[in-house]
Amino acid sequence: MRSVERLLGSAKHFPVEITHSRGDRHVFKHPDHATVHPKTKDLIIFLDDREEFSLAINPAHIVQIRPLRRRGEAA
Repeated sequence: MRSVERLLGSAKHFPVEITHSRGDRHVFKHPDHATVHPKTKDLIIFLDDREEFSLAINPAHIVQIRPLRRRGEAA
């Protein structure tokens, strides 16, 4: 959980893709698009490209968090 909170504290690794244990993948472009719920500690992602307003993910179900390449970055 602390690694998720640390990630949200810095914009240098964004955009990131989160993979859920059931295989769903969600991309968010900036740490302002997510927060950690103060009571449940779920990761709340505010989606901007879907019908849902937000998505709550239990950290135990996060399989992978990986930074995506930004436009213009070399391979």
